[in-house]
Amino acid sequence: MRTGNVYLVLLLAFLIVVLSNLLTYFIVRGGRGLNFQWFQRLRQGFRLSADEDQAWEELNRRVRELRERQGQDRELPPSS
Repeated sequence: MRTGNVYLVLLLAFLIVVLSNLLTYFIVRGGRGLNFQWFQRLRQGFRLSADEDQAWEELNRRVRELRERQGQDRELPPSS
């Protein structure tokens, strides 16, 4: 590989790292006047998924309760 190509690859890698860090910095800091609404919508989606997780936990708890009740019903002798 030629040394010119190596320097070009290193320069591109350096630019990618620097630009990605700058983009991350502006997103986290809010860009001081720049409006990143897509980032807010993305965060809102995570909040909704947390609510869905809570709903799944509630459903899982109810299923466990029903299974426990079924187990208790099976242990009772049949009434004649």
